[in-house]
Amino acid sequence: MKVLYYAFANSQMDPLPSLQEEYTKLQDILSPRAYRQDYFLKMHPFATIPQVCSTIAQYRDRLFLFHYSGHADKHSLLLDEELARAEGLVQLLGNCPQLKLVFLNGCSTDGMVAALLHRGIKTVIATSAKVDDQTACTFSTTYYTALERGETFDQAFELAKGTLQTGAAVTVHRGIMVPGAEKEQARWGMFYQTEQEETVVNTKLPSGGAAPPNPGFKPNEELLTTLYDTLAAIHPKVRDLRDREAQGEYVEEGDKQKEILNALPIPIAEHLRKLLCPVGSETDGFDQISLRRLEQITTVFHMAMEMLTFTLIAQIWEGLLEKEGAATSFPPELREALRAYFAMSQADRKSFDYIPFIRQLRQYLDKQQVDYFIEDLVPLVISFQDKVEFAAACDYLYFVRRQINAGLIGNADIPEMCQRAEHSLSVFLSELGFLAKYTLASVKSIDIRKLRHQKEATYNHAFVRLMRVMGKLEENKYVLDKFLDNRSVMLVKDQGMRYDNRTRQFYGQELDFLSLAPFVIDENAFIENTDISKLYFFQYLDAANGNYYFKHVKKPEEDTPLEVSAGSKFDAVKEQFDVFRTQVLGA
Repeated sequence: MKVLYYAFANSQMDPLPSLQEEYTKLQDILSPRAYRQDYFLKMHPFATIPQVCSTIAQYRDRLFLFHYSGHADKHSLLLDEELARAEGLVQLLGNCPQLKLVFLNGCSTDGMVAALLHRGIKTVIATSAKVDDQTACTFSTTYYTALERGETFDQAFELAKGTLQTGAAVTVHRGIMVPGAEKEQARWGMFYQTEQEETVVNTKLPSGGAAPPNPGFKPNEELLTTLYDTLAAIHPKVRDLRDREAQGEYVEEGDKQKEILNALPIPIAEHLRKLLCPVGSETDGFDQISLRRLEQITTVFHMAMEMLTFTLIAQIWEGLLEKEGAATSFPPELREALRAYFAMSQADRKSFDYIPFIRQLRQYLDKQQVDYFIEDLVPLVISFQDKVEFAAACDYLYFVRRQINAGLIGNADIPEMCQRAEHSLSVFLSELGFLAKYTLASVKSIDIRKLRHQKEATYNHAFVRLMRVMGKLEENKYVLDKFLDNRSVMLVKDQGMRYDNRTRQFYGQELDFLSLAPFVIDENAFIENTDISKLYFFQYLDAANGNYYFKHVKKPEEDTPLEVSAGSKFDAVKEQFDVFRTQVLGA
C-alpha cells in the first residue's frame, strides 16, 4: 500500500495560528480514501527531526507523497525548535523509489528544489518567498481537495493557484526569520524535470487499494479463526483443542469460543463474548451485520487500548514509587500529557486516539531503562509504527468509532464497514495474544497467618482470577510468604504456584505482580457478602469536588458512573489517586 506522509512542525516558541487548522482539514480531506485503503495516511501534527527521519526511512519503499508544513527557508525546515538541514532531508527522500511528490508548504523553500530533482524526485511544490500562514493553509487544502476528487498533480495545482489572489493580510509567516530578509510576494511553483512532464500530467493519488466487499462474508468467521490461531500458540487449553483437531477429532465451535474467551482478561473478553456468542437481548445485532455490531467491534478495540494504557501508567508510577525523589525529575512534557489525559471529558475520551499517548509513555519507560512487567508491550508499541497493516487497522477502527460517536454512519455503509471493521479488529488482536500469558486478578482481602510454632508469618489472600467470562468466577486462597496490595486489581505472573487439593489453597513464596490501582478497581473488593467481582475503569475526574468517576467494564456506555469520594467505602482508592496526582501530575 502506498504511503502519504504529512509532517506539521508547529513551533511551541513561535506557533503558527493556522497550522493546527491545516492539519485538521487535511486529515478530514484525506481520511475517507485512506479508510477505503486507497493509501496509508501517516500524519505527525507536532513533527520532530527524529520522527521525520525514522518515518521516511521506515516507509522508504512505499512512500508516494511527502508534505511538510511549518517554518522554513531556502535551506532548512524547522522541526520541534531545531533546524533540519536540507541536505539530510534530500538524501532521505532521494532513497524512496516510489516517491512522486514533495510538497514544501513553508516560506522560501524553492532553494531545495534543484537538489530534490537531482536526486530523482519526480515533482516538487515549493515557494519562492515568504508565505503568510492562512494563505498557506488555504492553498494546501484546495490542492488536496482537488487531488482527493481525482484531479492530477498539475490540474490540482492550477486550481489551487487561484487561492493566491485572496490577498489575506496575515503578518505571521512560515519562515525562519532572518534579520533584513527581503519581503517578497508569496509565489508557489511546481517543479519537475522536462522528462517527467508525463508524470505530472497523469499522476493522481493512489486508488483501488481496498478489495470489494465479500458477498459470502459471515460475521465472526475471520475473528474466531484469528483468535484461535493466535492463542493456540500461547495458551495451553486453546492449544489442546488445536492439537485434537489436528488429530482428526471434531471440536465444536462453542468449545473454541469458551477457551478463547477464558484465555483473555475480562475487560477484553467480555466485549468479545458479545460479538462471538451473545445471549439474551444481545442477540439482536451483535452477531449480525448491524450498527450495534459495528459499535461493539470498536468497543473491544477501545477497551483493549484503555487497558494497555493503564498498564503503562501503572508501570510508570511503580517505578517512581521505587525510586525516592524520581518524581521531582519527571519530564514536564509527559506530565502535561498525563494531566491532559486525566482531565479529559467523557465525550473526548470516547474517541481518544491512544496510540501517540502510548508511544509517549513507552519512550519514557525506555529512557528510564525499566524492565517491563509485560515485556511484549515493547514490540507491540513498535508495531503501531512499523507494521503498515497493523497501523492501518488501528486507524480504521478509530475512524469508525469517531463516525459512530458523531452519528455519521448511514445504513448503506454498514455492511461494508462491518466486514472491514472485523478484519481490522482481527489484525489488531493478532498482536495481543501475549495477554493470555498473564492473569488479571482482584485481591479482596489479606489475612495474616502466624501460629505459635512458626517463625515467620504467611499471608492468606482472597484472590479472584478475572479471566473467566464463560463460567462462574471463583474466589481462591493464595498463601504467600510476601503480601500483595490489598483490595487491588493487578496483573500477575503466577508461575510456580503449588495447589493443595486437601486445603484447596495455592502455596508459594511470592507472586510477581503489577497493581493497576487506582485506575482499575473491583467494587466488590470493598463490599462484604456480594458477587465475586465487579470491575471498573477510571472514566473522568471532577476537578471541582475532587471526586473520581469510574465506568463499569461490562456496560461502559449504560451504567451510571461509580463515584469515588472522601468518606465513602472507596476511600482507599481516592487516597491512592490523590497521591498519584500529587506525585506524578503535580496537581
